[in-house]
Amino acid sequence: MIARFEEVRLPTVSYGVADSPEQLLAKYPGLATDPRRFAVTFRVHRKADQPAVGGWRWHKWGDYVGEQVSQAEYMYDESEIEQVVSFTIYKIGTMS
Repeated sequence: MIARFEEVRLPTVSYGVADSPEQLLAKYPGLATDPRRFAVTFRVHRKADQPAVGGWRWHKWGDYVGEQVSQAEYMYDESEIEQVVSFTIYKIGTMS
């Protein structure tokens, strides 16, 4: 089940792709300031690590909230993007 976050300062889905962890936290400051507590996991996806056939594809990882412009279906075929991070957000409780 995907958690939905309706607040403006929080993302609307619990997973996706960003340019970096810092970029995600700058875009959604509510992850650090909301009275609820969240844990965010990140996984780095590097173009240099991709096979020539198959590999990492954008549409399987959720919404892209970054600033770069994708020009290919597979990361290996991107002309300018060297890496992104996928993220998952977990609500873990409330601040005391």
